[in-house]
Amino acid sequence: MKIGIIGWGSVGNAAVLGLKPYHDVSGYDIDGRGRWSDVEESEIVLICVQTDGNADGTLDMGNVFDVALKLDKSNFKGLVVIKSTLQPGTVDELESIYPNIRFVYMPEFLREKDAIEWFANPDRIIASGSDNDIDLALDCFSWVPEGIPRIRMKHIEAELGKLAHNAYIATKVTFTCEIERICRSKNANPIPVMETVWTDRRVKNSSHLTPGLGGFDGKCVPKDTRALASLDLDEESMIKILNMRGERDEVSKRTKRENTTKNEKIGKKIGIIILTTMLILSPIMMLNWDLEDSGDEPIHMIWDEGELPPSGSVIFFENLNSKETHTENYQSTTCYREYGSSIESCDTTYREITFLIFTLNEDTIYAEFQDLDDAIEKCIINSCDILGQMEDDNIFYILDVR
Repeated sequence: MKIGIIGWGSVGNAAVLGLKPYHDVSGYDIDGRGRWSDVEESEIVLICVQTDGNADGTLDMGNVFDVALKLDKSNFKGLVVIKSTLQPGTVDELESIYPNIRFVYMPEFLREKDAIEWFANPDRIIASGSDNDIDLALDCFSWVPEGIPRIRMKHIEAELGKLAHNAYIATKVTFTCEIERICRSKNANPIPVMETVWTDRRVKNSSHLTPGLGGFDGKCVPKDTRALASLDLDEESMIKILNMRGERDEVSKRTKRENTTKNEKIGKKIGIIILTTMLILSPIMMLNWDLEDSGDEPIHMIWDEGELPPSGSVIFFENLNSKETHTENYQSTTCYREYGSSIESCDTTYREITFLIFTLNEDTIYAEFQDLDDAIEKCIINSCDILGQMEDDNIFYILDVR
């Protein structure tokens, strides 16, 4: 099947790499990558463009409507599958404006760090549209095991479902921030408190229940939670409270207010939390998909043995082999004390990272694998292809290895 991908960001890149082993795939982006003529000749087009948040909490659908207009002007006769996050009501509006285009909404549920792996191995596929069009869209994912749910619904339900998913993540993170705040005020370590929660058989996932990571952020969770809140007429609803209590900037503001010293004159003193060493952020939090103001613009590229691109760029290396490793030890300490107490309590965490070393011409990169056993099998015993993001000090964070 000939498939065109419009939008070559994190979702589009995962779609290109995930579908390429099974279909004839072409990518296109307004930054100059790919050819629009390839899109016009495709049987199915996946729209993976960015949808940013507006000041009023809604999502900006400008990019999606621009692509729909361009497809209409090209007299595109294939199926259009939208993967971008949408403001509820968008697909119905698109269908009314462009009655000659067949739309299916199939929202994507990716974590940026694991976008390629998660695209290739989804835990469910959501789709809205006519039954025949959904059947055709699902043919793109025929490799996905039959046991993985394919859930059909109306457009408005799929649009709301995508927002509700990220709002639920925001709920878990916000709950953890609130429990952590209470623990600090009582001179209690929040880690075992939350471990009591995440080890429950009904939870069993510590991803958003681990203290010390701050509030929720990223490109999708905050804006999608605001978008869902913008639909809620109840001003006291929990969905609206999530943004006031759990978003990273709001958690940071509250922490600053609570970090006042005893010498400051305040009407109400609620305790002091002292951070002596900033936590070494996990790779999940370190991964930055936004362009940095460094003067050098990060890019996506297949390495052709030239110079390595700047930090923040996503690179694909082919046929690499390594026999060297390098290990670094990191530690971070969090200290806190009750208001009025001179006794300070500190928690120190230790982390060891082993990098696989690759020498490329005169450059050396230190590749960080989540599973070193996988790296040894593929890159040391044999040779491997790796995709990842270049960070500072030539550290290369792996997104996919084959």
